[in-house]
Amino acid sequence: MARVRAEIIIVGDELITGEVMDINSYFIAKRFRDMGVEVTKITTVGDVREEIKEAFLRAMEKNEIILSSGGLGPTLDDHTKEAVADILKKRLVIDDSILLKLKKRFKEQGVAMPGLATKQALVPKGATIIENPVGMAPGIIISINKKSLILLPGTPEELKRMFEDSVIPYIEGKYSLPPIQIAVIRTTNLLETEIQDRLAKIMKKANNVRFSFHPTTTGVDIKMYLEGKRGLKKVIKEVESYLVPNVYAIEEKEIEEVVGEILRRKNMLLSVAESCTGGLVQHRITNVPGSSEYFKGGIVAYSNEIKISECGVKEATLKEHGAVSEEVARELAEGIRERYKADVGISVTGIAGPSGGTKEKPVGLVYMAVSDKEETVVEKRVFKGTRKMIKMQAAVAVLDLLRRFLLEIIE
Repeated sequence: MARVRAEIIIVGDELITGEVMDINSYFIAKRFRDMGVEVTKITTVGDVREEIKEAFLRAMEKNEIILSSGGLGPTLDDHTKEAVADILKKRLVIDDSILLKLKKRFKEQGVAMPGLATKQALVPKGATIIENPVGMAPGIIISINKKSLILLPGTPEELKRMFEDSVIPYIEGKYSLPPIQIAVIRTTNLLETEIQDRLAKIMKKANNVRFSFHPTTTGVDIKMYLEGKRGLKKVIKEVESYLVPNVYAIEEKEIEEVVGEILRRKNMLLSVAESCTGGLVQHRITNVPGSSEYFKGGIVAYSNEIKISECGVKEATLKEHGAVSEEVARELAEGIRERYKADVGISVTGIAGPSGGTKEKPVGLVYMAVSDKEETVVEKRVFKGTRKMIKMQAAVAVLDLLRRFLLEIIE
């Protein structure tokens, strides 16, 4: 089956000058790939009517789908609709339903509708309107035989919602797309090179599966694509078996979601004492809806005084071993569990930098611990990167330690 091809056109002077980062093309390209649509090119143009026209004309020569982002607003430098109307020799006409919604929104905000806002109600004659449930600028679809011109606003939140709600159903209804199986395996505490070494035999054997590796600050995502209806589940199981215990999810879940599911399933309550991460661990935990079911609370024990008074760390332990030590991490986890009357407590203490390190205790050194009524486990790690990167790595690492502890797979 011949693949449906698409080009993405990103419009805006602010993107060319670097004032705004383009995240729309990343999102669109990823979603197209997941649907089985082949993205042939991503083009960025400024707010110049003739340049926008040229970009569309070039894209229409080789692609069935041309999707643009930006240039649909009410200001004088928004030209995408006008450029497309020029190409297709279509008049721009006022859409009464859009105009009515614009007037209603301004009235609800208690603001008089500016004259320029009427421009957002102009659409090429015969176009299909895409509802914008988030913002004001509607999207537009123009179908010409086998080709589709899809115009979306540039605001990422608006574009994503409109793409999911309207664009995907339209494309799936118009084009024959190949069945695509997609899997994401999320790992932590493994380098990309280590993963590829371990999976070399599997990748050679499963030559109908396309593997891609996406390293981040906190781990590596493995993405697998198979064109067809069956066969991927077996490969997933094999990949997972080669990477245990470093796999924490077989889908695009965050580590805190996975930990939350385990705690909920085991009916356990968690408390947290963190130092160098400054509340980031608790922030991640409470990002999960329903986390109040298993998270009792925690404390940012940044100073030694708070470690002693609020978490039960002994002053003698701090004097003998220092705040960044296995002993203090142990007492933090045990102390917060006991004081908060939780089933399990976790702690993290370290040196995030960029200063404060020594030869014995370098920047990036982190001790983390997990404790229940039966035992306490402490792990030592040395992370690399900026202060922010070290904090992020430490937060994910202590949550992964908790995951492995709860699943009894600590090596």
